[in-house]
Amino acid sequence: MNSKAVPLKEYTVYNDIMTYLKKIDDEGSVGNTRHFTKVKRRHSMFETNTVVNYYGDIKQFFKFIKPEVGIEFLTPSDIEITSIDLINFRKYLKEEGLANTTINRKVISVKGLYKFLKSVSTYSDLIDLSQFGSTKKLKEISKSYGKTTQTEAERIAENMLLERENGLKKKLLTKFLIRISFRIEYALTVKMDGHQES
Repeated sequence: MNSKAVPLKEYTVYNDIMTYLKKIDDEGSVGNTRHFTKVKRRHSMFETNTVVNYYGDIKQFFKFIKPEVGIEFLTPSDIEITSIDLINFRKYLKEEGLANTTINRKVISVKGLYKFLKSVSTYSDLIDLSQFGSTKKLKEISKSYGKTTQTEAERIAENMLLERENGLKKKLLTKFLIRISFRIEYALTVKMDGHQES
């Protein structure tokens, strides 16, 4: 008997969404981190928090525009959207009490997916990326106090050595944080084993 099992439902769109997310995850990953004792990951399939957020944003978007269809069961025609869909999605998120920064991130997550899907022949005729251009980014309140250059960051690390308590530890920790671009999720995976005070 050489018959193949035929799935009851096609998962093409879902598989393509997951391919996009895995691509983003791989690009943002620091590599094989199994040897680190990590804090429990937020999602079993993804390494980076960015992709976990993208997955939630994309799932929320499709739940909003296609509430009767789960993300796993989307068909190519289900991904066709208009600028009205995007405006209504933003309005819904605002009514949910989300900040403009979060709303913009959610729309950018969806836009990234649509850019990826546009490059796949199955969807190229169904996707009009200009729909995203017709909805402006919402204004955000900036909490930035400026940017620190590499030289300034190195100077800060050197000044840590002048601290009375644990100056060397603070300097080394600051240099480490500079090296990992202040990504706290990776900094928290580090353990101090075999460290001796001199």
